[in-house]
Amino acid sequence: MKTFNFKFKPYVIVLLILTLVISLISLALNVYNLVIYFSIGGIKTISHIIICICTTVIAVFILSVLIYSKYKITSEYLVFNLGFYKTKINLKKISEIIDFTVQNKLIIYFNDNDY
Repeated sequence: MKTFNFKFKPYVIVLLILTLVISLISLALNVYNLVIYFSIGGIKTISHIIICICTTVIAVFILSVLIYSKYKITSEYLVFNLGFYKTKINLKKISEIIDFTVQNKLIIYFNDNDY
């Protein structure tokens, strides 16, 4: 079994880190507002709780994409992990895998003439 890490382009890494920073700032501001408006209650409190949950999910997903993005070639499957998202492709459906080292791209040709 071989494991390879995704090689993101620099602008993708910058965009992911920027999105992570923005979501963490948003989370901090909404936790602050939640503490201030908690005694008032009502819709503001509920909306801040929902926004905190959403920004936490976004931050965790982006962090997992930055840390845990790889693909593995096992005896039966080609497995892609993009953060918590996982996809398996049966090797019987693949006719050829080409690694273009100059362009830093992996091309997969399937039996149904798709790539």
